[in-house]
Amino acid sequence: MRAVPGRPRPGPLPGARRAAPADPRRGGRSMGLTATRRAARLCDTPRRHLRPAARANPPPRRSPRPMYDRAQHLATWDHFRQVHGMTLRVLDLVPADQIDSHPILNMRSPKELIVHLYGTIVRDITEGVVSGAIRAEDDVATLARLKTKGDLLRFVTESWTAADRAAGAITDAALQASVKTPWGFDMPGTVCMSVIRDEYFHHRGQLYAYVRQMGGAPPMMWDFEHNAPEFRPRERQTA
Repeated sequence: MRAVPGRPRPGPLPGARRAAPADPRRGGRSMGLTATRRAARLCDTPRRHLRPAARANPPPRRSPRPMYDRAQHLATWDHFRQVHGMTLRVLDLVPADQIDSHPILNMRSPKELIVHLYGTIVRDITEGVVSGAIRAEDDVATLARLKTKGDLLRFVTESWTAADRAAGAITDAALQASVKTPWGFDMPGTVCMSVIRDEYFHHRGQLYAYVRQMGGAPPMMWDFEHNAPEFRPRERQTA
């Protein structure tokens, strides 16, 4: 039936046989109804029936590796060891008669700052990751018994030694375990170690500012090579 201009193209007559689609691989010739129906059935087949059968005994899934494990912790702590060596050099620039002064208004004295930094932050949190609970020492009682700069330096050495011993005992399990804190909330061991770094550099920056206010010139913060020998970078072993 011919199409009339301006009118819609008429559809096939009732009972007429529909032509099969052309197959370009056959030079445009018809695929035939049998091939067309076969292709339609294949397309309608759910994909799960086309997948290979699952294994009777699939291999066990590996547990995901923690984002921060013991190996990474030890590498980070080794860097922290060098950072501690830098802090000792900055603390050495604080005059002995000014450890109780307030070089910056409304901020801690150098002694108060160091006791908080090396008592609560470095020592108590690190030991808490090992034991599962942070037990912060009373800063007021500690400050009362530290009379001189020599007392303060001994406190720093003792606190670092305790923290370094605890850091070496931290396991993968301890890093992933929840640690109780005296601040009203618990946190994983990995977060505790992150808190140490954040708090440490925050407060050490204050110590740098104190020294400058006192007329000193603190060393460049990455000058690890001039630390005391035990706090210098270790030589890397090559295979």
